[in-house]
Amino acid sequence: MESAFRSGGIDSCLRMIEGQLKQLELSPINVAVVGSSAVGKSSFINAIRGLTADHENAAPVGEFQSALDIRDYLHPRVPELKFWDLPGVSSMQFPKDTYLRDVSFDRFDFFILITAGRFTETDAWLGKEIRNCEKKYFFVRTHVDKDISNNSKAHPDSHNEDELINTIYTYTVEKLNEAGFSDVPVFLVSNYDHTKYDFHRIEQQLIKELPAIRQNAAILYKRSAVRNMIEVAGRCLSWRLWMYSVLSAAVAALPYLQGGWMENSHPTMWPQRGTDAQPAAAAAAALVHNYFVSAGLFAVFVWRWSHICFSHFGLDDSSLKHYARISSVSSRTLKEIVSTNFGERQKKTVRLAGMVVCILSIPAFRPLAGLVFKQYSPYLLLIISTTVSFVSARCFFGYMLKIPKKVALMIARPNVSASEI
Repeated sequence: MESAFRSGGIDSCLRMIEGQLKQLELSPINVAVVGSSAVGKSSFINAIRGLTADHENAAPVGEFQSALDIRDYLHPRVPELKFWDLPGVSSMQFPKDTYLRDVSFDRFDFFILITAGRFTETDAWLGKEIRNCEKKYFFVRTHVDKDISNNSKAHPDSHNEDELINTIYTYTVEKLNEAGFSDVPVFLVSNYDHTKYDFHRIEQQLIKELPAIRQNAAILYKRSAVRNMIEVAGRCLSWRLWMYSVLSAAVAALPYLQGGWMENSHPTMWPQRGTDAQPAAAAAAALVHNYFVSAGLFAVFVWRWSHICFSHFGLDDSSLKHYARISSVSSRTLKEIVSTNFGERQKKTVRLAGMVVCILSIPAFRPLAGLVFKQYSPYLLLIISTTVSFVSARCFFGYMLKIPKKVALMIARPNVSASEI
């Protein structure tokens, strides 16, 4: 993103985002199969792809066969689906504290959370982290065949398979509701018998969800990419921010250096009691002239800096039209957001008043320093006035930078009220 911005600014970044979105439409949906260790994640991937563990393209299965590498597996009949076999949470190689970073958790488009047995704290934690990524997931309860087999052995006289399945389903739904995931679909499966329980239903539901998953992935990518673009624009403007601050400090002092700054900074520059009126008037006229020269030059810097910030954050009409093409928001709506925050009368008046005050006050630091500290060395006067001018200009230009950046971030999430700033 940064190289694209440096080569062509906001328009180049938007073209790159547009190209990535087109590629995203043609790319498979990345479905992460996640859960604790030994719950049947790899077996589930093989089962949904119609393979056994002995197949050459199957995911490794078994207590001593679990791969440490994160591998992907395409669905043979639905090429839009790509399953990722993630390692178990809290395993020795993938501790819970660093798990999300280790597996790049937020890069996946959809999740299938696999569990076996009772609902665990890890299941609730994974569900919460998936929601934090603004993604959806299915909750799949495996080893149902084992539960049925164990129950029939433990209760040979009272065993009822349908009743047990209903109990498992009800328990799982209740635990999800308690954890705050009432809208998560629940599926009971056996990884070794696809004809029973919910295995066929989960595949159908996943295919049905594909358009919504792809749309959500595109929305999240656009939001992330645009925010990244705005941050890059801000970083790329940082060196200009310092440059304009230095130039403003120099402009505040430069007019007073005419004829030698030691001479003009000397106390005789200021009207003294008992001095001739003509030299005093000339000194006062020179002071006023120098002040307005500084103020005029600083006003040019302020106008130029405002224009740079506005265009670098993509708030001009051309960039807004380009952004509208890759989003679901019309260019008219985007222009209204910009207009509300820059064209609304009250905000515009306050902003212009602040700019006028800064334009008039920052160049005044040099003559004020000469008046207040005229008994000190001209060198000290120059250091004090230039430092104060630089710090003030830096704060002022930094504030001017924040306003278009906030508006640009609002454009990245156009559902936010335009009057939020």
